[in-house]
Amino acid sequence: MIINSIKLKNFQLFQNQEINLDKINLITGINYDSLEEENSYSSNGSGKSTILNAILFGLFGEVTDINLKDLISFGAKEAEVSVALSHNNKNIIISRKIPAALTITQDGKEIQFNTASIAQKYLNEVFGSDFQHYRTYNLIDNKKGINLLDLGITSLRKALMDFVNEQFVEIRKNLLAQKLERETYNKDKRLYTYYLSDRRIEIINAGLDEIKADFLKFQKDRDVQNGIVSQLNGEIESRKKLIYFREKDKQALHVGVCPILKVKCSKLEEQLIPINKAKEEEIQIIKGELKGYQDQLEGELEMLEYYNAIIKQVENRERKARECLLKLKEAQKFAAYKYTKEDVQLYADAIKILDSFCSYYILEWLTNLEIIINDLLKGLNLAVEFNAEKDFIKIVNNGEELNYSQLSSGQKKFLGTIFKIGILLQEGIDSGLLLFDEGLGDIDLVNFYKLIDILKGLNFQCVIIYQNCPKEIKDVNYINVERKEGTSKCG
Repeated sequence: MIINSIKLKNFQLFQNQEINLDKINLITGINYDSLEEENSYSSNGSGKSTILNAILFGLFGEVTDINLKDLISFGAKEAEVSVALSHNNKNIIISRKIPAALTITQDGKEIQFNTASIAQKYLNEVFGSDFQHYRTYNLIDNKKGINLLDLGITSLRKALMDFVNEQFVEIRKNLLAQKLERETYNKDKRLYTYYLSDRRIEIINAGLDEIKADFLKFQKDRDVQNGIVSQLNGEIESRKKLIYFREKDKQALHVGVCPILKVKCSKLEEQLIPINKAKEEEIQIIKGELKGYQDQLEGELEMLEYYNAIIKQVENRERKARECLLKLKEAQKFAAYKYTKEDVQLYADAIKILDSFCSYYILEWLTNLEIIINDLLKGLNLAVEFNAEKDFIKIVNNGEELNYSQLSSGQKKFLGTIFKIGILLQEGIDSGLLLFDEGLGDIDLVNFYKLIDILKGLNFQCVIIYQNCPKEIKDVNYINVERKEGTSKCG
């Protein structure tokens, strides 16, 4: 992949600018809005870094430590960056806007994607990197990038180990999962030593269905019986009330007692005798009916008690069946407990072998990285050596062994740049785009020329910010940025 040009519209300091890129591109700048001394202008704020921001935004839709809305030029409503690149003999144009809009064309035809995330995934495959990986290994910067050597020995060791280990993480993760499964489903841990089939559960479920059917039947009969009992109770109460009132009427007559004079009267007694007899006969009839109702009620109550007892028995049967089914299902879980101690140990040993191989691979990986870095540094009287000791990395400068902390700031930046390139080459990434934003400011001109010579010998396309560099380097595309009255242009 190589970027041929980028177009900026209302992007930070640039209103409308097209910038052509070559293999090695050197950006310098001057800010005429900033007068430090008479006829002395600063390069700070000229817009050099804006070009790198535009490239990052165009490729990934992200810029480190800057909100996307802050990338829009003051007073404008939207910004746009178009990146024209060549990849596998195809011409691709990425047009990205703020607010969010992404269009990708290939050989003049727009590629359709269902979502922006799918489109970005496609671009990541083209670039061979996502934004975080690119920021870590392809961006050399004091602030926005990561200088691995500046992390310190402990963090550097961890970063390199993680970088190498990620190739084994998935394998180890799978082995651990298999080991955990065998530990969990070890035969020694199961509570039931026999196999319980699904057929047994089907039989118990069928029995439960029969029990439920019986329960519903007896419950229905009990409800009918409750209705009969309730009706009989009502009729008995009615007869009792009728007897009560007849008795009251009978007592009120007081055979032969005049209701006005309140004295016994023979004439009245003769008239009341037939009435009392009729009342007595009616009371006896009602009492007979009442006796029949009470006898019938007792029978119905016995029947109701029978149904209640049957229902209780059915409920007990259902409870026992459910308990049995629950135990059966619990026991059935142990059908998966089929592994032995030997199965567990097999995966434990496999993990140990993998870890051992990983350690060996890491040492081999570091050895190869050491060879690549030293090949890049040949002729500079500078070499690195990795080891398993506490220091982890040693630098040999003109035959003198040094720790990283003993290097000058320029040497650190130079070595940090070579270190990142070495990691990319070690991983088989021998092409792509490298961005240098203020990351080389501490490197003197002599070492800067040496770095350019190294970069020329590689297949990487480079966009480099290095201020005050004489225009005498061959095969380098110079991009001069000038800022005047708040607007930047490339001269």
